[in-house]
Parts: sequence; structure tokens; C-alpha cells
Amino acid sequence: MRLSCSSGTRNGTPFVVCSWSRPADRAVAQYRVWREHDGTRRVIATLPPDATTHADRDVVVGATYQYLVEALDRAGGSVGRTPVVGVACCEAGPPVEPSRG
Repeated sequence: MRLSCSSGTRNGTPFVVCSWSRPADRAVAQYRVWREHDGTRRVIATLPPDATTHADRDVVVGATYQYLVEALDRAGGSVGRTPVVGVACCEAGPPVEPSRG
């Protein structure tokens, strides 16, 4: 699985959008999106198997976050995970439109 994350603002509100690839040849029942900030890692979203993006709107300009996505089977076992990707919230760069995922 691959993961990419980028940040931006919309109407003055900061966000981070992460997109991932599905694991090959694996039956996925759900995805968990994990975020680490200030030494604390927690699940910020549990998404259906057809999801490939998530917009995190609970972020602060100037903060740095680390994300990873884990694919789970029906029994709740991990069938794949992305590498951890770090992103600085909302620094200069082209804005990215958050999806409704």
C-alpha cells in the first residue's frame, strides 16, 4: 500500500488530505486512518472498503502530523498498512480540495 498526504486551507480552515492505494489481492472490510501528533497516535477515522481518501480537518496551522492507513479484514486482522507519511500543516504550496471521505 502507498500513502500520500498534502495540506491546504479552504475559506481559512486548515486540512490535511491523505490518499492511499488498496492492497493487492486482499479482501478489505475497512480502513483505519491513524494520526500521530505530539507523541500520541490514535485512530481518526474508520472507513468502508471502497474509500481511498480522507480529509482531516482537526489540524492546526504550523503543526506537523504523521499518518498511516491500515487495511483490515472482516475479522479485524490487519491485511496491509502504509508506511508512515509526515506532513506539515498548511505551509506554502498549491491548495488541495478536500474530498468528502
